[in-house]
Amino acid sequence: MKQILLSALLLASAQTGFSQFSAGIQGGATTSHTDATPDQSRYFYGANAAYSFSPYLSLGANLSAGQLEGGDEGVASMMHYTNNFFQADLNLKFFPVGLFKKAQQKKYLYYLSKIYASVGVGLMKSQTQINHLPAQADLFEFMDNYSGTNMVLPVAFGIDIPLSKPFKAKGFYINLFYKANYLNTDKMDGYQPRLSSNEKKDTYTNFGAGISYHF
Repeated sequence: MKQILLSALLLASAQTGFSQFSAGIQGGATTSHTDATPDQSRYFYGANAAYSFSPYLSLGANLSAGQLEGGDEGVASMMHYTNNFFQADLNLKFFPVGLFKKAQQKKYLYYLSKIYASVGVGLMKSQTQINHLPAQADLFEFMDNYSGTNMVLPVAFGIDIPLSKPFKAKGFYINLFYKANYLNTDKMDGYQPRLSSNEKKDTYTNFGAGISYHF
């Protein structure tokens, strides 16, 4: 995997006449996917920066903060949590249509070349408050307010929509995206049930929008 990423970076950096930085802000909704059900939606906000090696590959950094919630707050006997989190991650974006030279010549391909997929790695710091269930304590390996930092693997799909004229690299862009964040812990929501079927780690998703400027 490392060799593939290195080869892609070397190939991209070999292209001349294309290198640009961008910086922006973003925000939107978070949705919890953990043991505490039903899933609830809250919010996030943040900032990002990126360096484009070529029309089809860029390396970015994201900083975000927000809140996650899951479970039923109105029922005392059910799981419920809120998590005020902070996340920092690096991501590699791939714009597949950007591989085609005609994407810099034909308008419809130019706009299609702004659709991307990305994968990354980062850290998430959690401050979780839960609804304690003392009568059900034997059903859990872990049940407590959780404070910790864990590795997170974000996978995203999105589009960068240029607000400037076609084929002009510099200018403002609107970004729309959907991102799944896979954690390496099952304690982020404060609950780890003693179930043989409980093999999945905690996950949350973002649906967001942002604005950035490409220099």
